[in-house]
This record gives sequence, C-alpha cells and structure tokens, in this order.
Amino acid sequence: MLDRRDVGIATGIYLLAFSVYFLTYAGYPISDDERAMFASASSFQRIGAFTIHPLYHLDVKPGSANVGMFTTSGEMVPNYEPGQIFALVPWLWLSDRLGSGRFQYC
Repeated sequence: MLDRRDVGIATGIYLLAFSVYFLTYAGYPISDDERAMFASASSFQRIGAFTIHPLYHLDVKPGSANVGMFTTSGEMVPNYEPGQIFALVPWLWLSDRLGSGRFQYC
C-alpha cells in the first residue's frame, strides 16, 4: 500500500523529470534519427506506409547517421522497429485534431 511519503517521492521524481524535459525542449527535431522517426510516423499516419518522406532524405548529410535504407523501388524506409512508429502515431493524430501543430521548422 502506498503512503503519503511514497506519493510525495513519486511526484517529486515526476516533476524533476518533467522540468528537465521542459527546459531542454527545442521544438524541432535535433537529430537525424528524430527527423526520420517523425517522417516515417507521419507517412504511416497519412498513407499507411513505412516510408520516409523524400524531404527528409534530401536533408540528410553524407556521413551522418544511417537511419534509413533505400528499397529497390527508390523509397526510403526506416532502419528501426515499427513499434516506435506505432507509439508515435496516436500523438500525431491528437496534434492534428487539436490543431497544435507538430514541430517548429527553423
């Protein structure tokens, strides 16, 4: 059974983690991996395919992280498990419905 002390400790840890995230949030994807994850989740949400949008791989610099591979048809697909994409899709759907946008582009 949880007592007040346990609830206080859990709340403190949550607030600490949230404050670190809130203070370091940039509003745009920082790494190539984040960009590829967003592009593939957005593509899966809209058209139901595990592809990475061409605007993503036109922006990838040579020698950067290898987060996708080209198929024989010329499409780029992510190199990571689809579970991450499935987990992100409901949040993208919610942001579309709320009109809160996705990322800021600089």
